[in-house]
Amino acid sequence: MNRRKRRAASNLSGSQWEGTASLWAGHCKIQVLPPNIVIDILSRLPIKTILICKLVCKAWLTLISHPRFVELQLSRSPTTILIKTIPSISDSRKIILTHVDQRGRDPFRLDKLTLTSKSNIPCSKFSLVNSCNGLLCLSGVAKDDPIWVCNPILGEYVTVPPASEGRNWGSFMGLGFCPATNRYKILQTFHPKVKWSGNDYLDAEIYHMDTGTWKSIGYAPCALVVSSFNSFLRGSLHWVPSAGNSSEYIYSFNFETEQFGSVPPPPCLDGTKREISDYLKLGIVEGCLFICVFGDSRKFDIWVMKDYGVKESWTKQFVIENLYPRQSRSSSDFYEPVKFMSNGEILMLYNDSEVVCYNTQTKRLRRTRVTHTRHEFNSIAHTPSMVSLYHVAKRELVQRLRSSKECVKSSAEGTVDCASFGTLPNEPSRFNSTLIHVAEPEPFRR
Repeated sequence: MNRRKRRAASNLSGSQWEGTASLWAGHCKIQVLPPNIVIDILSRLPIKTILICKLVCKAWLTLISHPRFVELQLSRSPTTILIKTIPSISDSRKIILTHVDQRGRDPFRLDKLTLTSKSNIPCSKFSLVNSCNGLLCLSGVAKDDPIWVCNPILGEYVTVPPASEGRNWGSFMGLGFCPATNRYKILQTFHPKVKWSGNDYLDAEIYHMDTGTWKSIGYAPCALVVSSFNSFLRGSLHWVPSAGNSSEYIYSFNFETEQFGSVPPPPCLDGTKREISDYLKLGIVEGCLFICVFGDSRKFDIWVMKDYGVKESWTKQFVIENLYPRQSRSSSDFYEPVKFMSNGEILMLYNDSEVVCYNTQTKRLRRTRVTHTRHEFNSIAHTPSMVSLYHVAKRELVQRLRSSKECVKSSAEGTVDCASFGTLPNEPSRFNSTLIHVAEPEPFRR
């Protein structure tokens, strides 16, 4: 566009600009841009738009399958709230993925995807375990059920067999990623059928997805685990053990070294006796570990570890006050922060039955439209990505759900009923594939 046209366009407004822009659109072809520029543009789009872009042409399908695109998209993809309701059989066959969009809207807009067993999930009855780099870990509801790792966006999944013949019900499992080696692994602890000297202990085994094999790694800390919304940081999974014989507040497992460890607690917990574990909630905020300490029925503190592993770096970042009054003295209310927003508000799970919003300025809670369910639900953090299991797991173990035709049914809230648009080739991309290593986020700053 020359200077005269640009000057004329700057003086146009409304319908005049729309008509003129349509005339110039034919001269602006994205196909003439270098592939790396197109990849950079497409990787900034929402996941629903990316799925539609796969259907535009073979060239875009190839670019979206390229490892560089997968890496960029994953680094820019926002963390979403993934919810699965508990009681109803029909509800258990789907999970709702909700992205909270804050761009220029007050307070925020909700963008949702409904994931079903027909197009996205490999089973109809399952429990949510955790998510890592867009890969979702699910467990069966029965003792001998397998573990599944899937990318619900691509409809790909791997069925992981039980770790050992001589195991009882497992007490903990989790999917993790090794940044140094670009490998994905699954940790599982379980009670062996044979007990030595009458001691109640846990065995631990780890599954290497690239080889499709389990490996014993010895004993695990004997403590039941309190689940968290998101607890994977710096190549390690973190959890709060239940009260009992546990002497630690925060356990960890490093997927690189394949060793268990612990993280020093904030000073407010030094020397205190371990009580009910529900009074501690663990999570991640902007690349830092945080823990919620409940000491009063109307408030709790959020401590942030600004320098990972350094006890002195724990800082009391927020005091959450004016909580909902309890219905009775015998009941207990529990809150778990899931998203710290740029406007100072915090989204929190409330009793695993509602998502509420806390305003740090007004010190008030309000209800949200994140979920409309009236039942209890499970919820974890999930980052939608285009990471293919063909580049993560042993190739012959990867399966694909029946691909569905594009079916976008948008409502005013942005709900989509089906996320399996198009297909990827059964063979890997012709480009040299490398697994993804995304740099750690910037440290948390107030």
